[in-house]
Amino acid sequence: MQSRQHFDLARVVLGESRREFRQATKTALLERGFRHVIDTDEMEGVRVCLTADMVDLVICDGTLEGRYFCELVRRLRHHETGDNPFIVVLATTEDASEGAVRHLIRCGADDVILKPLAAEALVRRVERFISNRKPFAVTDDYIGPDRRGAPRPGEPEPLPLIEVPNPLQARILNQITQSMLKRAVQDCWIRINECRIGRHSEQIERLVQPILDAYASGTVNEATAGHLALLLRAAEDLSARLAGSRFDHVGKLAVTLIDVARRIGGPGQATDHRALDLLPRLSSAIAAALVPVRESVRTSHAIRETVSRYSWGPQEGGTPGRLM
Repeated sequence: MQSRQHFDLARVVLGESRREFRQATKTALLERGFRHVIDTDEMEGVRVCLTADMVDLVICDGTLEGRYFCELVRRLRHHETGDNPFIVVLATTEDASEGAVRHLIRCGADDVILKPLAAEALVRRVERFISNRKPFAVTDDYIGPDRRGAPRPGEPEPLPLIEVPNPLQARILNQITQSMLKRAVQDCWIRINECRIGRHSEQIERLVQPILDAYASGTVNEATAGHLALLLRAAEDLSARLAGSRFDHVGKLAVTLIDVARRIGGPGQATDHRALDLLPRLSSAIAAALVPVRESVRTSHAIRETVSRYSWGPQEGGTPGRLM
């Protein structure tokens, strides 16, 4: 038995500079049963809705006001804007070039929709995300829907994929309460944050050896400078993510690593050999302290792979709550 759909409960923000397309899309959404649709021709309107937790679905022109859209979505996915990093985001664009589409995908949007597209067809694309949303992948620099059919060349192991809450589904199917959704978001973010902590630990380990080799052989160059920059960025983000987590006690090591990365000195600079000597020991200490989270990520991935081999029938029992 199909669940009753409550499109009138879903909250949508529509960002589009072309008035005709914006009005046609809004009309199509209203005709489908949506009632809470905010339309705007400015990114600031989209940002306010995201920050104030006023939206479950974003449909926005990815080129509206330059690349601000992509930065806003990236901040959303990294939980730096708003209270829910799992809002469904559909990016629209007239630029079908590979570079433009890749840029929109890499920011973490759920889908990229090429214009021109009939408003009714766009609404049908929206409906797909009520029950068919991709799991999220977590890498060194990306959090968002997984679109890869296979691991990247040289990747040490498959990416952990995480099923994330779907606020659009929660509103339209009206099967869970708002407090239940909020708890699901919080719990899922803890998992994603720990995945990112594990990825940073692995990245730091990978960067240490080429940095040491470059200084040992006297071949410090721009590539070394790039490795040091990546090391510093990973250490800074790791430090921020450790704060308040169950691995908060590792934070002091991450702060020390930040200081060490800054002191080593790049091409044309004096080398702090004490910092260089400390680098591998710090990396190893951080990796050892974070073994539980890295093992947890591997176990989670293995379980998900096993579960994916089965087809589950309808779930029985339980009375759904209501989203107020």
